[in-house]
Amino acid sequence: MIKRRITAVTIIIATAVFASFFGGAARILFYISLFIPIFSLLYTFYVYMRFRIYQDAESKIIVKGEKTPYFFVLSDEDYIAYTDIRVEFLEDFSTPQNMELCRSYYLIPGEKNEYRTEILCRYRGEYNIGVKSVVVTDLLGLMQIRYPAMCKISMSVLPKITDIEKLSLGPLDDDAKLLRFSHQSSMEPPDCETRKYVYGDSIKLINWKISAKKRELYVRQSSDSQNNSIIFFMDMTQIRCDGYTRIVTEDKIIESALTTANYLVKKNVPVSVIYEQEGLIQDNIDTPEQLKEFYGKCASIRFCGTHSPAELCSIFQDRIMNGFVIFAVSILTYEICQVCESILRLGGDAAVILIGESGAELSDSFDKRIVFKKILLSDEVSDILGGADEH
Repeated sequence: MIKRRITAVTIIIATAVFASFFGGAARILFYISLFIPIFSLLYTFYVYMRFRIYQDAESKIIVKGEKTPYFFVLSDEDYIAYTDIRVEFLEDFSTPQNMELCRSYYLIPGEKNEYRTEILCRYRGEYNIGVKSVVVTDLLGLMQIRYPAMCKISMSVLPKITDIEKLSLGPLDDDAKLLRFSHQSSMEPPDCETRKYVYGDSIKLINWKISAKKRELYVRQSSDSQNNSIIFFMDMTQIRCDGYTRIVTEDKIIESALTTANYLVKKNVPVSVIYEQEGLIQDNIDTPEQLKEFYGKCASIRFCGTHSPAELCSIFQDRIMNGFVIFAVSILTYEICQVCESILRLGGDAAVILIGESGAELSDSFDKRIVFKKILLSDEVSDILGGADEH
């Protein structure tokens, strides 16, 4: 296109010089050469005003990694041909399948073409997919207009729960070490201590005899029930970076929590996931039903927290003694390092899952007993948590 523009400018200058020396008919050549770029500009603007594109997807709610049927329609509802129409797709979070993305389309008057394919949504979140913009080029290739597609397709992409054969997070590497966190361990030997039922407690722990006597739900509480626990802190603070990095980081924090909880539920090990939305939320997960309920929340979760993971941990200080605490964060801070050291001093275990590389250098000062996993934006969560070497 640049070469054609240079050629057009050269012709205009040459005819202008020729007309200035010879006048008369030479001026006609000058006016014709001057009209060519004006005509190209007018044609491009006309097509821009008249061209129509329609698009839609079969499903607006899917799970990350799934494909949704998608189509778009190019329509020439005019009396002139559209010679060079190119569509550009949103490719940061989704990918059209089996399509020539740089293709130019030619439409004759009255023609309407429909193109069907599938779009793969790669990350959890709410974002647009499909055609991002349309590029209109004139007949001679001198002028070009790029404008955003007016019809948007907004997708709600649910997070993915991944099955892994083992969870490579220190104390959880060996299934035998899970016993001190399991229901069997907490219930043997049973004792008579009870407390009021709290939303999220397992139904298996309800003491029906005492509940009937006091006309309120009470649960059995073994002496070590609060000490032998697994707690997963999700970092819900706002991620301040470009849109792509933010979406992918949020996706991997949530997938880390879901993958961990899914593994533990299958091992009959309860886990408490603590995070912040409009308030502090503690989801106790020890059954597939509770995992499904937590999964439903993850679809609409927002990263708008005001408390850092270290602050959340201090709020739940009484829960971390002799337990296992896991952090999934977007940035590793000095405060998190201090909290992990404190957990070790209290007889517990700690692990940090860092999404990205912000603050990763602080891990060099970690106590060797603290498990550190770094998941890059290009990594699969299941590969790293399932045992792949960290970077």
